[in-house]
Order: sequence, then structure tokens, then C-alpha cells
Amino acid sequence: MAVNTAEQLQRLILSAIEIKQITEWPDVLVEDYLNIIENIRILSTTIDKSSTDLILEGIPTKYLDNSILFVKNGFSQQDNPDFTWDDFSKLLNINGTITGKNRAKQYFYTGF
Repeated sequence: MAVNTAEQLQRLILSAIEIKQITEWPDVLVEDYLNIIENIRILSTTIDKSSTDLILEGIPTKYLDNSILFVKNGFSQQDNPDFTWDDFSKLLNINGTITGKNRAKQYFYTGF
């Protein structure tokens, strides 16, 4: 069973008595320290909950339906006139010229 961040933090939190024995801090400083740790634990609970509810399919995007995304200069792009997916026919549509030393045309004209 996976342990969330808040549970992991809770295991590490010392009591006020333990902190006082280890550090000899004044009571007000121990209280502030424990409040900071508790706030971090609360934040981690919120982050854990929101991240478990988040799935890629549930994130709205600016991309059009049937777009196939690719990365250019570190950013996702779409090129719908030349590169799309037809979900009904299960076809990948690619328009353009195939270039390069081992282009696909060579395989089709000469056989495999």
C-alpha cells in the first residue's frame, strides 16, 4: 500500500517534549516550529489529493480533436493539415514528402 506524503511527514514529527530536550529552545520557538511542520503536513495532504485526482485525459487543452501532438523546440505542437488521426476508420493521415536516405518509397518500389 502506498504511503502518501502527509503520512510520511507525520512519522517524522517529534513531540514538543522531544524537541525541547534535543534543542533546549524556548516554548514559543518550539510551538512555532510545530505549527510550521503542521502547515507543511496540511499542504502535502492537499497536494497529494489533487495529484491523485489528476489524469492526463482530464486536462483540457487548446488542441483540436484528432490531433496528433509532437514536440518541436521543447513544446508540444499539432499540424492538422498534414498529420491527423481518423478515429472512426482507425487511419493515420500523413500528407507531405518522404525524404531521407532510407525513405519509405524505396521499400515500396523495390520490395522488402
